[in-house]
Amino acid sequence: MRISGLFLLASLVLAAPAAAVVWTATGRDLLEAETPPVLDNVRVDHDGTLRLTDALVTLAELEADAAWRVVAGPGGRWYAGTGSSGRLYTGGREPVLAAELEEGEILALLHDSRAGLIFGLTPGGTVHRLRPDGVAEARLETGEDYVHALLAGPAGEVYVATGPAGRLYRLPPTGPGEVVFTAPRAHIASLAWLEPGRVLLAGTSPDGLIYRLDLGPGRAEVSVLYDTPADEIRALAVTHGAGGIRVHAAANPGENNDEPGGVICVAENGTLIWQWTAPAGAVFDLIANDDEILAATGNEGIIYALDRLGRAGIRHRLPAGRVLCLAPDPDGILAGTSEPTAVFRLGPGVAGSGLAESPVHDCEGPADFGRITRRAEVPSGASIALETRSGNSATPDSTWSAWLAADGAVRSRPARFIQWRVRLGSTFPGRAPTLERVDLHYAIPNRPPAVRNLALDPTPPDAAARPVRGLEWESDDPDGDSLEFTLAYRPDGHPGWLVIETGLAEPSYRLDTRQLPDGWYRFRIEATDAPSRPAAEALRAEAVSPPVLIDNNPPRITGLRLEGGRLRFTVSDDHSVIAAARVSVNAGPWQPVAPVDGLFDAPAEEFAVELGLAPGTNHIVVWAADAEGNTATAPLTARR
Repeated sequence: MRISGLFLLASLVLAAPAAAVVWTATGRDLLEAETPPVLDNVRVDHDGTLRLTDALVTLAELEADAAWRVVAGPGGRWYAGTGSSGRLYTGGREPVLAAELEEGEILALLHDSRAGLIFGLTPGGTVHRLRPDGVAEARLETGEDYVHALLAGPAGEVYVATGPAGRLYRLPPTGPGEVVFTAPRAHIASLAWLEPGRVLLAGTSPDGLIYRLDLGPGRAEVSVLYDTPADEIRALAVTHGAGGIRVHAAANPGENNDEPGGVICVAENGTLIWQWTAPAGAVFDLIANDDEILAATGNEGIIYALDRLGRAGIRHRLPAGRVLCLAPDPDGILAGTSEPTAVFRLGPGVAGSGLAESPVHDCEGPADFGRITRRAEVPSGASIALETRSGNSATPDSTWSAWLAADGAVRSRPARFIQWRVRLGSTFPGRAPTLERVDLHYAIPNRPPAVRNLALDPTPPDAAARPVRGLEWESDDPDGDSLEFTLAYRPDGHPGWLVIETGLAEPSYRLDTRQLPDGWYRFRIEATDAPSRPAAEALRAEAVSPPVLIDNNPPRITGLRLEGGRLRFTVSDDHSVIAAARVSVNAGPWQPVAPVDGLFDAPAEEFAVELGLAPGTNHIVVWAADAEGNTATAPLTARR
């Protein structure tokens, strides 16, 4: 069972009698967590540092399926376009239903000082303006099903991205709209300015293209800035900095693909700079914030922060299932969510307190806990407090101990699993604490080593006998202790084990089998962790080999005679099966011969070989080998 991948975990086993173990944890693995981490008003920087994040304000919980788009309005007001019945909400201190179009969803919404409040309705493909008297006035009938995005131009015009036919409209402050560009076989899902009023970017679905439109008095000049491997470009964000202009795209797979989304960053000439994949969920929106790109995701309310090198941190985890949109606000950043449908504001300022939980750590045995230390910065007016809890189930439940303060020593009861959490606090703006790492010390009872697969190297077929052969085995120790080995043997029928060598450090031994009489043997290897443990704590394990035949004596060739034109002889061995026989006549080539019964399967075989001998004296040599590679020869001189 995988207990956690949320933090960067390292266990250092000290080869000392106390067998101390240090669990070192930082926040780096939260960024790739399979299960979203527990974070409350705490952010995780890309280097794993934990710190307080933006103060979180819940502006409203709305009666709708989702807050697809939020924007800031004049006088501290906000607007939210939602699903179900085309409801448009506005609010300051309390949310108010500003418009309801009875059906559809508001996926696109903008507020501009010249254009006013504009929103698009899906399905239906209509664009509306909310008049000062609260009436939703239809401004454009696109003839499409979807209105995905709206972008304000410098002269009060609004660009409208639609689907499924992929038409991009320009809607002037007054009068009808016109089609500027049509993307072939695609929805236009997102818009952004590369150069306001001059160069427009459009992201599409399902082909995942980023188009560049150079606008002029006539027809727009269109080119593809970048062809992404994704199916959908859900959002676009452009930054200007020392490294030049960067285009960031929220790139997601298709609807039936469970793979997570991500962010792709390219230069203004289309060169890929970096690519980041979210741990889970789609990326719904992007917003540039200082030197970072914030990414709203469907990963349990997490907003990621990506720096100019594409290094990811967690900016905030909202109390919602999905963060669908982000928008700048004079007091911070607005966020719209679903599960529940709500509008939040990040800021102004930093939260006064926050909490983060470590993963559950498996000590792999009942552990006694010792010290807990931290590497942190705690300025005057700030605070950091650690707590721990422990239990014997991988998932914390009612059987676990309660959270207990851990100010240098862990007070949780001995158990297999341990977890810590940290509380960060600050009473003065600009004096927030930071936490870089936590070290928790513990010890577990010694566990025995393991040793297995003890075997003597076999003699390969058709190979010569090798009296010096290798004995090898596999071993390990769950505590990482150093091991030493004792090798012993027992002849077949012998009552006890005879030690060959003690104090072996490596899992192998070169055995000269000539030092043992021919016969059947078993070998035993005993492993001990005594080099790393006091004598009273050392544990042992052993493995015994299957029966092994030691045979270093050659077979015997007997009864060698010539009967007419037929050579007869017997090959026998005390222990091994006869494996091969050959005959040479007058120093000619060796000719393989088979036993009378046609099969080499016994320690004694009879041979009868027809020889075509030349008249006169003939010199005959017989060669034979057993299964252990031992060989013998026998000569015969005969006349014909």
